[in-house]
Amino acid sequence: RDSFYQGSVAEGFYEGVHAGWSWGYGPLFHVLTLPMLAFENLATGWKWFLFITVLAYLLAVILLFQVLRPRVDRWQEILPFAFVTLNFYPVFNSLTLRTIEIFEFLFIAVAMWWSSREHRTPVTEAATGLALAAGALTKFIPGVLIFGLFAGRRWTALRWSIGGTAAGLAVAHLTLGLGNNAMFAGLVPSEDSTYFGECQVVDNCTYSSHLHNQALSGFLLRTAASIGLGDLSARTLQVSIILGAAVVVQWLVRHRSADWALQWAVLLTAAVVLVPKNEYYYLCLLVMPLAYAARRPARVAPWIHWLLLGVAYTGIGVPIPIGLLGRLLGLGSGIGITNALLEWSVPFLCTSILLVVLMWTVSRDGDQRQEQSPVLGLNR
Repeated sequence: RDSFYQGSVAEGFYEGVHAGWSWGYGPLFHVLTLPMLAFENLATGWKWFLFITVLAYLLAVILLFQVLRPRVDRWQEILPFAFVTLNFYPVFNSLTLRTIEIFEFLFIAVAMWWSSREHRTPVTEAATGLALAAGALTKFIPGVLIFGLFAGRRWTALRWSIGGTAAGLAVAHLTLGLGNNAMFAGLVPSEDSTYFGECQVVDNCTYSSHLHNQALSGFLLRTAASIGLGDLSARTLQVSIILGAAVVVQWLVRHRSADWALQWAVLLTAAVVLVPKNEYYYLCLLVMPLAYAARRPARVAPWIHWLLLGVAYTGIGVPIPIGLLGRLLGLGSGIGITNALLEWSVPFLCTSILLVVLMWTVSRDGDQRQEQSPVLGLNR
């Protein structure tokens, strides 16, 4: 059974685990899994939840389309959007596993939709903040966008996002107990801490060299092992993550007046690679940054911008099915190709290229004083 249900309300109900059980992810995750209680067993619920997950993704794509507004009569605009949203392997991987990242993406799209309204009002700002709070309470990564509200001096949205998150955590503590959550427990510094203990530098723990970990920590661990340095200490990995975060913060400070959606795209992309450990399906969240980067004008020669963006999309999204590629090359199912790409950290490296594109090659100028649209010249 997929780990999507481990620690969820549904699993606790069906397996009778009512005392001494732990829960994972964010508290809103357990609200989203409540529909599983309507089914006779998890196997049946698992099948039906695919439709719910697909609908959630399609709704997110529709909202993103309304935000970026690629013109259907211009192939230069509609084709990149279609390829990124409809031919992106991390999305297929996430949909197949029914992972919670799809719902994180949905809440991000909802927040972007409210942020892109023609006129910002207390209502639209409150809705933006609450949508980000919902995303943060689902599985935390969308919470990084709250820093984008701070950078943009959007105080109303910031108050609602922080207040909504705090209220959700308070309810979670009263009903589930934050101390029973592995992530919150791991944030307490100690020798055995999930995030601070040296003993965690092993596969399938916080700082993992497993192929599926395409975060900075996984890249560093695999690279160190391949050149004979052995395992890196947790402290080394933590310092590397902090330095990476410092670069992003410095960029954010220097470009406080940049388009709000550019700030969000940078923060989201950075969060995906700077978390202590990720999984390949986390990269489904990069649909937004990729689609956004393809919609913005370039600050450099267009061919440089599109070359880098194309490499990033190909390495992350794998537009040609690996199984088909394996058969065409006479390599069978293509599992060897997949493992090689992951071993070489291709998704991580291409996500880093995407971050370079966002921080360097796309236009930073926003039109926030006149419009809320993240696309320059759209409403001229």
